[in-house]
Amino acid sequence: GLNSPFTDLNRALAIARAGHTRRVDLGLLVRGDERRYFATTAGAGLSAVVASLAQSETDKAAGSPITYIPTLCRALLRFQPVEVEIAAEELIYRGKSLQASVSNCQTEGGFWLMPGARPDDGFLHMLILGDVPRWQRPWYVLQIIRGKGDNLAKAHRYRIKKVTLASPEPLPFYLDGEFLPLAAGEKVEIQVEEGRLTAIAP
Repeated sequence: GLNSPFTDLNRALAIARAGHTRRVDLGLLVRGDERRYFATTAGAGLSAVVASLAQSETDKAAGSPITYIPTLCRALLRFQPVEVEIAAEELIYRGKSLQASVSNCQTEGGFWLMPGARPDDGFLHMLILGDVPRWQRPWYVLQIIRGKGDNLAKAHRYRIKKVTLASPEPLPFYLDGEFLPLAAGEKVEIQVEEGRLTAIAP
């Protein structure tokens, strides 16, 4: 998001020595009395299930990224969309959802979920996938992870400042990759905190 050269050690060290900094946004999750910041993504549904399963499988496989492939395939076919209520500014969504993500940057896990999003743009970026039939899910996922899918009937992206999320059912939920399931009826609030963090960047 900030074009930080994490894969180029020499350039990264040069930037760090030069002291170049930028103010970037963070997301804030409010869950009852708990307040937690996140740098990349919060979300509910399919990705939360994948995060939960992959976390345990990755532990067994000593961190091998190959564990994500079978995990995603299983979750994609077995996960049942959950009834949710999402409210963000003028948006109200009530219905079954395969996935609802709120992101602070373009990528998640190396996938381009939110094209155009930047961690210093003053917004969070939300993706809602509706009740996608099993037979369409592989095509939806293939389009979404490539930053495409604007023409998909059950996929919608929004730019928001604040959103609330709740479900009458237990809801798989995650925050920056950590699995944090929500109880039935539990509500969370997510909002952007503009310029909350000073980051070293070009």
